[in-house]
Amino acid sequence: MKRFLCLMLMTVLLCSCSGAKLGEKTVLFKNDDEKLLSHTVFYNDEGDTACLYTDEDEYYITIKSNDGEGKVLYTLPENSYSYELYAQDGIIAFFERQIYENRDERCILKVIDTENGEVYTPFSKVIVFETYDVQSRFIEIVGRDVYYITSSFALEETRIMKYTVGEEEPTEFATLPLTENEFTYGHSITCLDACGDKLAAATVTGYDTHISIYNLKTGEAEKKKLLPINVGVVYSVAYSENGNIGLYYQTVDKEGKFEADRIGYIGVNDEEITQLYTLSDGEYVNRETVYLDGDILTFNIQLAKDDNVLSHDDFYGLMFNIKNEKSARISGSFLTFAKDGKLYDLVFDKNDAKTVSFTETEIK
Repeated sequence: MKRFLCLMLMTVLLCSCSGAKLGEKTVLFKNDDEKLLSHTVFYNDEGDTACLYTDEDEYYITIKSNDGEGKVLYTLPENSYSYELYAQDGIIAFFERQIYENRDERCILKVIDTENGEVYTPFSKVIVFETYDVQSRFIEIVGRDVYYITSSFALEETRIMKYTVGEEEPTEFATLPLTENEFTYGHSITCLDACGDKLAAATVTGYDTHISIYNLKTGEAEKKKLLPINVGVVYSVAYSENGNIGLYYQTVDKEGKFEADRIGYIGVNDEEITQLYTLSDGEYVNRETVYLDGDILTFNIQLAKDDNVLSHDDFYGLMFNIKNEKSARISGSFLTFAKDGKLYDLVFDKNDAKTVSFTETEIK
C-alpha cells in the first residue's frame, strides 16, 4: 500500500476542461502574517472554518468566523506536525505526528470541542515503518462521535474506532480480521467516509474489495458492494446520500501486477466503475483523497519534482459532475472540495509562493 505523500502546496486560475461552468471567484481570506495556510475545512453550519497554519517549524489550529475574526485553539508541540484537518458539527480532529530518527512515527489523535476549547487525546499509536503498518488517516466526525481506522498485528485485526467527545476511551465500532493480501499488507480496512447517518469503508477479504456501508445508528453493515476484480487497492472512498461512491484506486492486470492509479465512481447498483481520470507517470493525488458532494467529485493532482521548490504549475484541482461527466480544472489548487453548490479551493498566489488564498466559486 502507498505511503501517504505529505502535503505540498500551490495557486489559482479557473478554466473549463470539458464544458463545466464556474462563476466568479471570491477570495474568502488569505494566510495571516506570512504564516502558511495549509488546510482548511468548515466546522459548523454557519460557514465558519478551521485552519491549519505553519510558521517554519510551528504548526497550529485556528478557527475563523465569517467576519474574518480568528482565534488560535491549539499549537502543536515542538517537533510535531500535521498535514490535514477534519471538522464537523463544531468538532475539530486531526493526527498530531512525531517522527523518530528510525522513520517510525507516533500518531496522536487530537479532538477539539470548539464550544469550550477543550482538547482531548483519546488515541496514540507508533506506526512502525519497517512493518508496513497503516498510517492513521481518514477521520470522520458525525455529531459528537469521531471515527478513525487502526490496525493491530498483535491482535490480527483492523478496526474502525469511535470516540465520543468528552469520554475517556474510544470504543470499537467495527472489527475485521487481518487478511491475506499483499497489496494492502494484510490490512482489511483501507479508508472510510461518512455521509449523513452512513459510514462507507473500503474493506478487504483476501483479494476481494468491497465498499461496506455501515449504519451509524445500529453499527451494522447494511450493504456490502463487491468491486470489480481488477481493483487492487482503494486509497480513498467518498460516499454520497444519492448512492454514488467516489473512488481513488489502483487497478491490477491479469497477472496481478499493479497498473495505473485511477479516479472513478460507482453507484450502489452498478456493476462497473465509471473511470473519470487516469494518472500519468509523475502525477500524484494530493493527500490521496477524493471528495464527493452530491454529484460533484473533486480531487487534486500534484506533479513530481526533482527539487523541493514548488510553483503554481505543480498543482491543479479537478472537478467532475458525475451526472453529466463535465469537468473543470483549477490551476494551482492543492485542496478542492464542493459544498452546497459551491466550489472551494486552497491556492497559492501565482506571483508569490508565500501567499495562500481560500476561495469560493459558484458551480453553474
